[in-house]
Amino acid sequence: MVIEVGGRPKAFLKAMIEIVDRPHPKWTVVRAPKGVPRASLGDPYGVCPSCGERAKLPRKAKRLKCPSCKWEFEVAWDEGYLT
Repeated sequence: MVIEVGGRPKAFLKAMIEIVDRPHPKWTVVRAPKGVPRASLGDPYGVCPSCGERAKLPRKAKRLKCPSCKWEFEVAWDEGYLT
């Protein structure tokens, strides 16, 4: 399967892609790749499932309120992509 990422086509295995109608109602936990300087938000940081705003993640926070849209969601620390 080929998907456009950053304006360029990128090949992915179909088994690695999940297409959903709505985003997961949890904060996505994002870790900087090895060799990339840590973001000013910290490493890891969170991405709000409602508005896409990025925010600092307090260590092992269970829930977090978005500083932008003010909605509160669980943090997806248990997602498989973090292992």
